[in-house]
Amino acid sequence: MGHRAPRCRCNRNSLDGSIHRGCSVKSKTNGIENMMDQISRRILWEQPGLQVWEVTIEDDEAVLLDAANSLFDKTDLDRVGSYCSSQARKNFIGTRIALRQVAAQIMAVDPASFTIYRSQCSNCNGRHGRPEFSKPGEPHFSLSHSENGALVAFSESAIGVDIQKMQPLDRFREARKRLHPDERRELDAVAPQSQTAAFAQLWTRKESYLKAIGSGLCRSAAQDYVGYRFLNDPDSWSIHDLAVGDNYRAAVTFARSLKY
Repeated sequence: MGHRAPRCRCNRNSLDGSIHRGCSVKSKTNGIENMMDQISRRILWEQPGLQVWEVTIEDDEAVLLDAANSLFDKTDLDRVGSYCSSQARKNFIGTRIALRQVAAQIMAVDPASFTIYRSQCSNCNGRHGRPEFSKPGEPHFSLSHSENGALVAFSESAIGVDIQKMQPLDRFREARKRLHPDERRELDAVAPQSQTAAFAQLWTRKESYLKAIGSGLCRSAAQDYVGYRFLNDPDSWSIHDLAVGDNYRAAVTFARSLKY
């Protein structure tokens, strides 16, 4: 597990927008070669210092589990065992593998070399804040998956990403009550036939923002406004809506200092 993977020949290993889409850094760890066929990824959106990758996960759970046993630390393996749903388990494994693959490409190290831990929650100081790599100099990241949709984001500073599959609006009635009052008013002004998509987009902004600040839903979702006006707010965070499949909505939140 301690060996270094071969360095990418293009010698691009930073988050300055220059990761070469054709290069790959492959580990010789058992299970990795077969796993490569189970997970595909592409850059969905990027700018200097930030990348969002869209991940597609295939159905061979046995291959994914083999790769997880080769790559994951005890904490992540315990998480794998906690999922009762096969789809949720595959999504968790697939996004974590993609996270390690791309991070290994950025840092030119073996994908098994990363240790992931939870930072302190910015709201209550509990150990359920942002997931982070343990070593200085490793990129910040965020993960999200919803049914067959999955995203992995990397940045030079704190970042949050979220993807949601759209559901009938009545499925979100309870969540809707937790929105900021101005957000509820904005939704009320949307035509009924467009409210499902509008709510899903707003909620992905909300969750990506709460991930970026390090609290998640431990912080009241009604406390912060992330509606339409927020997109041009001059403060420290920027939110960008991401173009994903027709049945999904997604957003990423990042430090405004990275926006060019």
